Amino acid sequence: MADHPFLELRTPRLILRRFRPSDTREFRAYRADPEVARYQSWDPAYSLEEAEAFVESVSRASPGTPGAWFQFAAVSATTGHLVGDVGLRTDANDPSLFELGVTVAPAHHHQGYAAEMAAAVISYAFTTLAAAAIRAITDTRNESSIRLLEHLNFRRTETTEAVFKGEECEEHTYELSAPEG
Repeated sequence: MADHPFLELRTPRLILRRFRPSDTREFRAYRADPEVARYQSWDPAYSLEEAEAFVESVSRASPGTPGAWFQFAAVSATTGHLVGDVGLRTDANDPSLFELGVTVAPAHHHQGYAAEMAAAVISYAFTTLAAAAIRAITDTRNESSIRLLEHLNFRRTETTEAVFKGEECEEHTYELSAPEG
């Protein structure tokens, strides 16, 4: 287990915290949306049981554990409703290298939440977890993800052919290095 206790991160509109059992239904609702799942690793037939197991497992996780994902629940600071989540995986072989993933519930698309969520987690990774670099991989057809990463100043490092969910595609890999100084 990594040595990085986590309580919460705050942005002007969001609280990023650990998942709680009360998040399960909202979490499952957006995970089960076919458009949300299209470029994600899970299947849109995401059951309530899968959501419950996921929430239970990530509630005990610790950010910075090599080889493991830590999932930040992003909730509205005013309503307390789940807006989405941000995943941060520490590389198993190089604990200074991380991978980022962002998911926003459809009701909250096009409101700037993805950038706000991601920026908070990126800052946390660089300042608290001593990340040297953060990577993100996206399907080249996922224009929203590409715009987000470029807005956050990630640099595209490569494009590769891949098979994702049984479909041939291309994927971009982006990287953001830790600020100097």
